[in-house]
Amino acid sequence: MRAPQDRTARLRNRLMGHEPSVCHERAAIVTEVYERLSGTLSPILLRAHALAAVLDRMSIFIGPDELIVGNQASRPRLAPIFPEYSW
Repeated sequence: MRAPQDRTARLRNRLMGHEPSVCHERAAIVTEVYERLSGTLSPILLRAHALAAVLDRMSIFIGPDELIVGNQASRPRLAPIFPEYSW
């Protein structure tokens, strides 16, 4: 059995191997829903449909050695864009 420090080092090295950047995936999904449904639904239902689309269509990744999983972007060290929270 490998030591937890080895796993932690591998996780850190894998994470730091990715270049920081911006992820457009969420923004593209939300924008598509807003363009398709805008004017046909109340704002709360429009936002609900956008969230449902994000949860249904966003990329999911689970890396080796990860014990806690989940992501906001399409790969590590990417910052997601939230178009529904700005003008």
